[in-house]
Parts: sequence; structure tokens; C-alpha cells
Amino acid sequence: MMVNKMYCPNCGKENKDGVSFCKFCGASLNSSPKQNNSEQVVTQQNTSDEDMRKNYIIIGLVALIVVVILIAGLAAAGVFNNNNNGNNVNHANVASNNNNTVTANANSPLKILGCSFTTGSANADKTYAHINVGKQHAGQTVKITAIWSRDGNNLNNGNLLTRTVDSNGYVDFNSANAFKYYPDKAVVKLYNNDGSLADQLTVNLSPTSGTQTF
Repeated sequence: MMVNKMYCPNCGKENKDGVSFCKFCGASLNSSPKQNNSEQVVTQQNTSDEDMRKNYIIIGLVALIVVVILIAGLAAAGVFNNNNNGNNVNHANVASNNNNTVTANANSPLKILGCSFTTGSANADKTYAHINVGKQHAGQTVKITAIWSRDGNNLNNGNLLTRTVDSNGYVDFNSANAFKYYPDKAVVKLYNNDGSLADQLTVNLSPTSGTQTF
């Protein structure tokens, strides 16, 4: 009958089968603990790999969420809008603002901001009026009249005249006829283009020649 033999894993010497310890060096010949250790190592390795995979999945999901939030924020800020369309919108807004400014200026109330009257060296010369209504009304059509008087007596009829405000915001006109006397008073009335009274100004003049400014 053949006897199974086994070799010591420590010293390598031959021992009889079934012996638990090497008769030469006393090392354990039971391989079960080693097998258990190996299985434990494999189990730990598998657990570690599984944890790493879970970590990778979590990191990937977090990164995806961050990217989605970033894209949503950029979209809300209009970053992805077409540049040409953006420019068109901006130009449209600028044009709209400009139009609103022009309209506001044109619709702002007419006011007499100042005036001057000039009569030549002889009292037979016409009297000239230079009325300031503001540059914002440049190009606007207005109606205006002036009645000059001396010692309480009117020197003219105060005909209503249609004039266009010049680029400096002034309306210029003169009396229809020369006066026999220098005027000592002027009443200027300014009308809107629809005929409604916008403003009026009464000034006392020195009954002399030259320019008088108010």
C-alpha cells in the first residue's frame, strides 16, 4: 500500500500524509488557514473595488449636475443668444430711446426763455424781436405776435405770425411798419401750432434806439 506524502511548506522536507506539524521544523502542515486568509483577501479586494465603482458613479453624477446648472445659468444670462440678434435688439432700443427723446422735446411746452428788441437810430425804423424758446424746439413751427405801445397807446395791430424756430432756438420777426414813436412797452404772445396760447411776456422798454435784452 502506498503512503501519501506531503512536503513542509516551511522547510520543504517530506512528511507523512495526515500529519498536522512538520516533524523537522514544527511548522503547521494544515493549509486551511491559508485558504481562509486567501478567501478573506479576495473578499476584501472585491469590496474595495465595489466601493471605488460607487465613488466613481457619485463623482460622475455630481459633475453632471454642476455642468447642467452652469449651462442653465449661461442660457438664462443670454450667452447663447445670436450675437446679430442681440445687436439688432440693442440698436432697436437705442433707436427707440432716440425717438422718445425727440418726441419728448417736440412735445415739451413752449416757453419764452428770453428776448431782445432792437430799434434803429431813428424812431421811424422798424422794431425787431428776437425771442428765445429753447433749442429743443428747433425746427418746430410756432405762431407769435407782439404788440408794441407808447404811453398806453398801441403802435401796431399785433398780427399773428407763423415762424419756424431756428437751430439756436430763436424766433425772429419785426413790426410790419415803422413806428412814429419809440415803444415803451411790448407784449409778446407765443402760440402752439394748433393756435392755443403757450406763453406770454410783458416787458417795459426804454423809449430809445438800440437793443434791449430781457
